[in-house]
Amino acid sequence: MVSGAVAGAMTCIITNPIWVVNTRLTVKQKKQAQAEDKPEKSQTTMQAFAEIINEDGVLSLWQGLIPALILVINPIIQYTAFEQLKNRVERVRKLGSLDFFVLGAISKLCATSITYPYILIKSRMQLKQSKNENERYSSLIDGLRKVIASEGIAGLYKGIESKLLQSVLTASFLFMSKEALFSYAVKLLVVLGARKSLAGSK
Repeated sequence: MVSGAVAGAMTCIITNPIWVVNTRLTVKQKKQAQAEDKPEKSQTTMQAFAEIINEDGVLSLWQGLIPALILVINPIIQYTAFEQLKNRVERVRKLGSLDFFVLGAISKLCATSITYPYILIKSRMQLKQSKNENERYSSLIDGLRKVIASEGIAGLYKGIESKLLQSVLTASFLFMSKEALFSYAVKLLVVLGARKSLAGSK
């Protein structure tokens, strides 16, 4: 678990600039699509990198890093919840594919519900920061405080519906497929082992 968290943290640090550029390009393209004027020529990834560095400095490529690092606990919460739920159900009966689907959904629901405010702040910090001090997030705590002050507690969960739909379904199919593949792999190894034993006895 610790090694997984360290690996996740290193991945966040390395890939954060890519996510910053991707987030800004996506928002910019949506604004251009909604504009009535003739759309500007699409910006390339390298042009976006250069623009961010020129306008906001190199360190701006790591905006939203702290929330991203905190989000490393998302899969930890997810797998912990899944294993605890699985162990409880296994005491009562044998688990089937549908059970793994449901347990995967519940565990991801728990993880995403807990960490979504950090996802929201991370995404907003990775956007081009406003010059208005009231709309600018200087840190994770500052972002949480300003969202609650201007939008209420519900503001921390704005847009969670689509995120839950995407992540919960993905986790459900992932856990169901993983357990099915593991079961088939075990059966295959048993069959292969039996064949080797028979071949060796001849």
